[in-house]
Amino acid sequence: MKKILLPLVLVFIAVPTVAQAQPGALDPSFGQRGRLALKLPVRELELFYTGKPRAARMTMDALPSGGLAAASGAFVIERTADGRPLKRFGGDGKVRIQIPSGSTFELGDLAVDPQGRVLVAGTQYTRSQTPLRRAVIFRYLANGDPDPSFGADGVVNETFDQQPALDPTGAPSPGGFNVGLTGLALAPDGGIVVGGYSAAQVIMCSAGAPVGATSRAFLARLTVDGSRESSFGEDGVLTDEGTERISPPVLDPSGRIGFEAASGGYCGFRGPAESGKFVSLLADGQPDAGFGSNGGRPHPNLTPVTDVAFDSRGRLLALGQRPETAELEGGIGDPEWRVRRLLSDGRPDPSFGRDGSASPKLPPQAHLEDLTIDHRGRIALAGYRTDKWNMNARFLLTRLSRDGRREPGFGRGGWAVTRFLAGEAAAIEVTADGRDRLLVGGILGDPRYSESNGLAFARFSGR
Repeated sequence: MKKILLPLVLVFIAVPTVAQAQPGALDPSFGQRGRLALKLPVRELELFYTGKPRAARMTMDALPSGGLAAASGAFVIERTADGRPLKRFGGDGKVRIQIPSGSTFELGDLAVDPQGRVLVAGTQYTRSQTPLRRAVIFRYLANGDPDPSFGADGVVNETFDQQPALDPTGAPSPGGFNVGLTGLALAPDGGIVVGGYSAAQVIMCSAGAPVGATSRAFLARLTVDGSRESSFGEDGVLTDEGTERISPPVLDPSGRIGFEAASGGYCGFRGPAESGKFVSLLADGQPDAGFGSNGGRPHPNLTPVTDVAFDSRGRLLALGQRPETAELEGGIGDPEWRVRRLLSDGRPDPSFGRDGSASPKLPPQAHLEDLTIDHRGRIALAGYRTDKWNMNARFLLTRLSRDGRREPGFGRGGWAVTRFLAGEAAAIEVTADGRDRLLVGGILGDPRYSESNGLAFARFSGR
């Protein structure tokens, strides 16, 4: 998960003048002419259970050295600033997450701290015993070894005081715990904030329908050594019985926590959220009384939301669709994507777009997944587009000015579409480095399926 954006002071050194690439052009100093495809040794397949939020396809963050760290399935990789394997990490730039025999790891999120240590959060799933699912966080040193100063030998593994699910009669379910993590963010003071879910109750959706489940969402705050921060919530944990799932939390420079919260929608494997709102909490987990109504603001005309982020001034940005356009097109046409910016009190920012919302022009069959804000306040949006038959996914990147206007000089006509020789590729995350170059990461394969063949990266000029 991307860290908070702090003010950056750059020291400029005289260097020979070189031609600068057009904004949105591939950076030839990265990978092979700006692109990098990495096939992983095995194909990871997400394990479903009724009512569980989706596991992350991939996640990445920048290293202090200018390189990148990324994870997909049970693998963590590090690359140098030019895309080569960072061999000090695991010997060949790759580490496989070690979990007990008979268990499977489901990826939630990743972040890199200022010391270059990589933190990975997710869920440990064990078939043969209870609890079935437990929240787990790993921290790795620069050489890829587990960090012995974190948790127990580099791992925090627990249920965060979540209770076992109840069966349809209200009695404890024999299935045990179902607890997992889906988000991870680093605080300015070195603390760690994680977000996750736990199954609350098994339910019967309707006569003849599959059994469903309701979930509850929770946040936990840890100290730098992985122990709970007792001043946060109740013994370091804040549980919301009225919310089923939350987006990965994001933090502003003051430590305020923001996320999108949704309730309803679980029957069968998954379903759309029935309602949603943006939430702002203080650093100690208390509702931010100055934001919306006691820390929450509904967003009925922005569903689904695919990403949220704070800018350096503490304004919350959200990326999502207008639900009526998606429904009109049957969910596979050309829905209208919006970026919304909220002031610190939750009101739409009148200086952004139209009444606080911007709707960038996109090519047909476009889907957006992530946003990031560079050090000039510009907003990059990443995702993928397909052909008219909804196949052959390619990276898609576009950028808005700080006031929400699309930049027609970015890429070709305002967007950059990138193909990979390895086949289909869908962008999942985007981040900006200290030179405002845009690094985009994603998966090799069809984004409609859980299975993927590896990772794909591209870096673009952000001039």
